Amino acid sequence: MVELKVVIMPKLDLAMDSGSIVEWFKKEGESVKEGEPILTIMTQKVTTEITSPVNGILYKILAGVNEEVPVGEPIAVIVEEGDDIEAVNKQIREMLEKKVSAKIEVKEVVVEEVKEEIKKEIELREEEERIKISPAARKLAEGYGIDIEQIKGTGPQGRITKEDVLRAVEELKAKKGKILPITGVRKIIAERMSLSHKTIPPVTYCMEVDATDMVAVRKMFKEKENIELSYNTLIIRAVAKALLDYPIFNSTVEGENVRLIDDINIGLAVATDYGLIVPIIHNADKKEDIKELDAIVKDLIERARQNKLTLNDVTNGTFIITNLGMFRVDIFTPIIFPDQVAILGVGRMVDKPVVVDGQIKIKPILTLSLTADHRVIDGALAATFLNRVREYLEKI
Repeated sequence: MVELKVVIMPKLDLAMDSGSIVEWFKKEGESVKEGEPILTIMTQKVTTEITSPVNGILYKILAGVNEEVPVGEPIAVIVEEGDDIEAVNKQIREMLEKKVSAKIEVKEVVVEEVKEEIKKEIELREEEERIKISPAARKLAEGYGIDIEQIKGTGPQGRITKEDVLRAVEELKAKKGKILPITGVRKIIAERMSLSHKTIPPVTYCMEVDATDMVAVRKMFKEKENIELSYNTLIIRAVAKALLDYPIFNSTVEGENVRLIDDINIGLAVATDYGLIVPIIHNADKKEDIKELDAIVKDLIERARQNKLTLNDVTNGTFIITNLGMFRVDIFTPIIFPDQVAILGVGRMVDKPVVVDGQIKIKPILTLSLTADHRVIDGALAATFLNRVREYLEKI
């Protein structure tokens, strides 16, 4: 029997359960070389190229562009010189039949779901007797989310036709504006944020920081080194130190347990033209040279905006920082990533009057917003951690 050379949807990180096909570089029948990129997939917030495992011919593509494929599922078959094509075809058929069979078995096991489908079918038939509508019109209405009870049919005996539904769609567009589908990166972000909202009980804590030292350090680097030091760099450095002091914030929930993570990999949310991207500064606590850290941060931000990040640049993050200060936002409630326990939001820096030793002084103030998973972190601990970050920022 010929050993089938199957390209599968790889599991590129712990949080990945599926990937989307972005582009095929090769067509069926074209030759491929081992290690040569043959397609691009999208997972989480990055696109990555998948290479051919062997030399040969791309014989069969099993998943098309924009198709969502679960991890481990076959996406292509490659044949090598001398392979028995008849045997290959047989194995492909068996593989696809097995896949279909598995779906049928799952459906048969979930008895309650089947009962629910039968119930819906009965309700649908009852509705059909009450509301006259063609099958094509019904399917079209479902696709656009149109309530058929609100459509006036113009067909025989008031039957709703496809044209009636299309007219209702146009009327809805006129009322509600342009319809934008959620796809690609935005779809992945939506799915992960929805998962976070469903599984994590978040609480947000806010605290003001005297940014006088931050401003002074930035000014010093500009005057002495001619470097426009990023405030994000200073914040990342302070957070990395605080995570060393309070490792529970650098953890992940696994069932009923909490696993502390040794590496401190801090992500920085970056707004791009194609969605929110979070490049990761790996081992941020070990980047003691502030200039080196600043160069890493700026490089990641630039490559994120150019869509040139690698898979390693966006995976294995343990704590995220999101800064909306440049958008003149003071306080907000950031959403925790599903595999983390906290996230830090940073607001804009504003000159404010503050009382120092009984006197009013004008100081640069920024607000930190820490959202924490209340299953793991209570209010007192969150406040303590936030205070530690503040201390590191006020005494750089």
